[in-house]
Amino acid sequence: MPEPAVPACVVIVDDESDIRELLRELLERRGYTVRTAANGREALAVLHSRSDVRFVLTDLVMPEVDGLGLLESMSSDPKLCGVPVCMSTATPVELPPHVPCLPKPIDLEKLYALIARHCVT
Repeated sequence: MPEPAVPACVVIVDDESDIRELLRELLERRGYTVRTAANGREALAVLHSRSDVRFVLTDLVMPEVDGLGLLESMSSDPKLCGVPVCMSTATPVELPPHVPCLPKPIDLEKLYALIARHCVT
């Protein structure tokens, strides 16, 4: 008998606690394991403490380490460079072509589809 599938882990990074908690709740209802962080520094700590992260949704503008700083740190880390990242922002920004961007307010159906491409629940 095959083992049951382990829920994919998604990390939500946003300095607005209401956004983090709403997205956490919505994604957990869809069967994902969700961890949250208030900035890129906290996100890096979460990412280094887990081996099951399959997707990161990060805000662009945050204190301490912003979304671009997080992306740069992940890109230069052999353990994290393969984890898909999506930027979420109300501020127009030019990103590397491999980094999707969801404008705020986030279209949940687009977010669900993006996460589903990288995660199996």
